Amino acid sequence: MGNPQTNQRSRRITGWVTRAFACLGLVAATTWAAFSLLRVNSLIAGFAYVLVVLVVAAKWGLAESFLTSVAAMLCLNYFFLPPILSLTIADPQNWVALFVFLVTAITASKLSSNARQRANEAQARRVEVERLYQFSRSLMLIDTTRDLGVLIAEQVKQHFGFSSVVFCDGLTGEFSMTGAPDEGLEQQVLRDIAVGGATWFVWRKESTAKGIEVIVAPVSLGGKIVGSIGAIGPAVSEPALQAIANMVGIAVERARQQDAASRMEAARQNERLRGILLDALAHDFTTPLTSIKGAITAVRSAYQHEAEEDDLLEVVEEESDKLTGMIDETVAMARIEPGRARIQRRQLCIYEPSPVFC
Repeated sequence: MGNPQTNQRSRRITGWVTRAFACLGLVAATTWAAFSLLRVNSLIAGFAYVLVVLVVAAKWGLAESFLTSVAAMLCLNYFFLPPILSLTIADPQNWVALFVFLVTAITASKLSSNARQRANEAQARRVEVERLYQFSRSLMLIDTTRDLGVLIAEQVKQHFGFSSVVFCDGLTGEFSMTGAPDEGLEQQVLRDIAVGGATWFVWRKESTAKGIEVIVAPVSLGGKIVGSIGAIGPAVSEPALQAIANMVGIAVERARQQDAASRMEAARQNERLRGILLDALAHDFTTPLTSIKGAITAVRSAYQHEAEEDDLLEVVEEESDKLTGMIDETVAMARIEPGRARIQRRQLCIYEPSPVFC
């Protein structure tokens, strides 16, 4: 197998030569029809040649139309301007006519080529807009439970035809790659742009293959860089690159917000579960303590006891009261919601035997 670049260059040369022979064939066919078949004058032949030049310019491009213009000018001179069948011109006015024909043909071919180029550019922009629309829809439906960087790289590669895509997270500095690894994507450049160390917006480098670029762009949202994305593939316009980076930034921020909301919801559910559990434990502890308190109070009031027995019963009663108070305080502390506690400041008179409010 030969070199891919050499094979591609050979195919381009072969294609251009084929188109050149086709242009010369069109000029020859027009000349035969006008000179041998219809036997028209030079004016009609000139219009026919201009029409051929316009058709070639609209079909292929400026180089082919210029070749057609030169060939048509020579045929017009040789077959239709006196002396016939000679490249010389006897009448000076025919020189002016030939020059005007050549300028008209080249100008018309240039305008037609420019119009064709604008049409191709408009078609390319339309395709880019359609790809961006599909890309935005895929990012909206992205599964945030999976690795976000890999999903973003896969979506960019799928919708824009890149051979390799790498996403660098600005927070962790981790790389997520999809496609064939390539040395053209420099990880240091990706990391510098992701952390905001690089000041340029888009870093481009021509690849060895024609029409292939290495692109690295920052992913930002609201003026803050959240990462960087690099790709190897066909050239993409600057507005499309900005749109890709902006949509990736929105997807990253949306995933982070969803993750934060999930953590907050989990914490809220955890607090709620803890409150329910504490309420159940408080009920389970308070019920037997209430029974103990009632039984001790009834025993002390209804029956006569010796001094030692009465002291022991008093200790049991006091300790049960302490346990009940501790349980009530614990439940009250657990029910305090974060951010809802208020501190009330009051001035105390510390010079009194016991503190009182002033």
